[in-house]
Amino acid sequence: MRALHRIPVPAGLLPPWLADALAGKKPWAAFHPPVVSAALQQVEAARRVPGHDSQLLADVTDWIQERLVSFADDEPVLVHGDLHGSNVIVDQGHVTGLIDFAEALAQPADVELDTILRWCAKAREFPPVPDKQGLDEATLIEVPGWLHDAYPELFEREHLRERLDFYDMYGEVTLYAHHPQADIREAAQDRITRLLSGHNHLDELIW
Repeated sequence: MRALHRIPVPAGLLPPWLADALAGKKPWAAFHPPVVSAALQQVEAARRVPGHDSQLLADVTDWIQERLVSFADDEPVLVHGDLHGSNVIVDQGHVTGLIDFAEALAQPADVELDTILRWCAKAREFPPVPDKQGLDEATLIEVPGWLHDAYPELFEREHLRERLDFYDMYGEVTLYAHHPQADIREAAQDRITRLLSGHNHLDELIW
């Protein structure tokens, strides 16, 4: 991962499907990775959804605006964008490669933690193949600590937890704004409310 983050990359690099989705040209194919500069755009998209919670989105707007300053001095790097167990190649106990770069883009390096820590906390939601269940989260309890030991710079950002919450909020608001299924949007709304109160899946992790 560190080697990936050292590859020179144009500052505005986005996968074509994500660029089209952000421009409103095509439906969203996925709802991650986070794009920091597009966070408020997703709130505006959510406001166009019939039946949206206006007060909730007003609170989210304030929440995002208060935190954007944390990203002002970031240097974008090439991030994988969908890093979890199914996209990591391991040989005899050693990570030897990464696969599936369909969501690679230029963002702050710690964006990489968004998906991999979500995988650790909600592994059952990341099946290795369709229609199967993912791993038991208990089997991944040490992964955040291993990652911290292997790549400590990734965890040294000031206000890291606040930044990770921001990435999570981006994903939930994007789901709330764009997902075609009402039940998925409602679940995202519940998680947004929880995030505004200072809690999410990261509460259960230790690194």
